[in-house]
Amino acid sequence: MKKVLLSVATVFLAALMPLSGFAASVESKIIPEGISKKEARILVDEVGLDEDELKNFPSDVLKSLIENGAVKIASNEEVHTFEKEISEEVNEENSDKSGISPQALEKGTDIKLAATAFKVTSDMPGYKKFYLYGNFEWLKRPVFTFTDGVSLGYPDNTKWFLPTNSKGDVTQHETQYCYRVDNNVTAPWNCSKKTKPSYSSLGSGVGTNFTLQSLPSNLLHQGYIGQYVYVKDTESGTTNVRFEYGHTTVTAEVSFSVLPTFGVGVTPKRTTEAADFLLTFSY
Repeated sequence: MKKVLLSVATVFLAALMPLSGFAASVESKIIPEGISKKEARILVDEVGLDEDELKNFPSDVLKSLIENGAVKIASNEEVHTFEKEISEEVNEENSDKSGISPQALEKGTDIKLAATAFKVTSDMPGYKKFYLYGNFEWLKRPVFTFTDGVSLGYPDNTKWFLPTNSKGDVTQHETQYCYRVDNNVTAPWNCSKKTKPSYSSLGSGVGTNFTLQSLPSNLLHQGYIGQYVYVKDTESGTTNVRFEYGHTTVTAEVSFSVLPTFGVGVTPKRTTEAADFLLTFSY
């Protein structure tokens, strides 16, 4: 009898060890406010996000991933430096106009971009459903604070389509822009959200504008764009999704258009710089 009790206790403790180990690892990372350790475990073990990726999503998006049975199928991220931002910093310091010094490069305004694609449980019989998501975070204060924009584009040969309402407006879309004072981690984020894209092409993607808050000057900026798409169960293949951030350097706004190969994207202009990269995955 003692041996049986000992065996049961051993099995019970062994079952607890993975949970306790996970809890310790989660505590060492920054979990978004409003996400429990149980939810974090689901996001890592079932959704497939890396623990470091959790910080790229607000808590309401993370919860919706769990509710929709999301599974990550592709992700990517990079840091980009806008050259005109560097040039402006050089001009402000009366530096050598003939070139950009290493010191100026170090002070260049960098932005981190991260994009992720998920397959989710479809609410439309006979169709597969995906969630496309792109996050941006300014790591340094931008010199130019006008109307920027983000887009998610894909080639029309994927035969994906956007959900719409009876008026023909694109639905199941969110773009959020947030700002807060720098050097104050307790300061709240001030956020605004749009549920309708500024530009859309039903077979090629979406794009949305937002205006960077300019005052006070010591602000951090971040946000995301998210869009659900559908495709018939009988369709399959490998595709690219392009996540793009457009940054304008004059008092104007970023515009969008359907571009060859990659669908909706930032319209090339002399007054607009763009940062983008691709996600590649099979569907």
